[in-house]
Amino acid sequence: MASMSMSPPEERARDELVGATRSPRSPSIAPGSSRPKGVLMLIYRIDADAALDLLRWRSQQSNIKLRRLAAQIIADFSAWT
Repeated sequence: MASMSMSPPEERARDELVGATRSPRSPSIAPGSSRPKGVLMLIYRIDADAALDLLRWRSQQSNIKLRRLAAQIIADFSAWT
C-alpha cells in the first residue's frame, strides 16, 4: 500500500480507528462505537465528540439502534477499503 501524507487530525483519527480494537471500553460511550467514531473522524475530519454526536443523531433520525448503525458503518468502511 502506498504511503500517504496525513495531517495531524487525520493521523489522530487513523490512530484511534486502528487502536479502537485494542483499547478498553469507555463507560461514556456505547460498546463497539469507538471504531465507527474513528471512521467518521477520518472521513469527515471531525473530533471524537462530534463523531459520537453524529452517530447518536443519525441513530435517532433513522430510528436504528446505535449498535446496528455502528456495525453498518464498519461493514461499509471495510468494503470500501
